[in-house]
Amino acid sequence: MTTADILDNVNDPIIDMITRVAGTPLDFGGGHVDPNKAMDPGFVYDIQNNNNTTSYTFKRVLTNVVDSSSVHRAVVTAPSGMKVVVQPATISFLKKSSTANFSLTVDIDLGLRPPSDYIGNYGYLSWHEENGKHVMTSPIASALHLKRR
Repeated sequence: MTTADILDNVNDPIIDMITRVAGTPLDFGGGHVDPNKAMDPGFVYDIQNNNNTTSYTFKRVLTNVVDSSSVHRAVVTAPSGMKVVVQPATISFLKKSSTANFSLTVDIDLGLRPPSDYIGNYGYLSWHEENGKHVMTSPIASALHLKRR
């Protein structure tokens, strides 16, 4: 998932085949699989389950899967109404199979209420390897269904 492409082969957003408009992670998940990049991802996530709320902190563990040490810097792309904080913003791996922990706190602004009962938004967390080739990207998607009074 973290090595999947979120752009097509001409660097445009992946298009939803039915609506013919740019898709979102709710349409295409992590993106288009790139088997070559998947063979050398840099690190992998240990999966955990979480609740969708207006503010939630996700704790994640990453495992280095390359034969060297590395340092990665977090880059967040968040839409209006979504605040994302990554702590720590830089992680280091000392060797293969070493792990790094980080937390990702997502705050959704419920003041931006749409005319419907649904709030859905998405952004991305990318880890850029310093002085290296790896960039791992994961979608951050929120979906809230609001009860009307």
